[in-house]
Amino acid sequence: MNNITLIGNIGRDPETRQVGSNTVAKFSLATSRSYTNKQGEKITDTSWHDIEAWGKQAKVIAEYCAKGHMFALTGELRYDKYTNKDGQEVTRAKIVLQTFKFLQPRNGSTTAQKSQVDDGASWTGDDDPWN
Repeated sequence: MNNITLIGNIGRDPETRQVGSNTVAKFSLATSRSYTNKQGEKITDTSWHDIEAWGKQAKVIAEYCAKGHMFALTGELRYDKYTNKDGQEVTRAKIVLQTFKFLQPRNGSTTAQKSQVDDGASWTGDDDPWN
């Protein structure tokens, strides 16, 4: 079973494009953990994740999500392999979205007003999230 769950802040506004008759949205998600090191300093470690959503989910995310918004998701971890301009093979991890939940926009976010969605709205892609 390949299933990943993340809660974090959107790192950049979702970018959408058409792939044939389907829509894809791509964005990054930052997850953080904090701890205190041996010297007593508080350390925050942030990881960045590439997220890909397809179809109706991509359209909803592009319309209602923006940089800084808090977002929860489940998805499938996949790896893309390609050859870069230097001729080296590169492997890139991405998460293909399965379900998501809108959480509150980040405090101080300049884009907090973009979303008119009620806090806690969630959507699996099987029904209309706004009705």
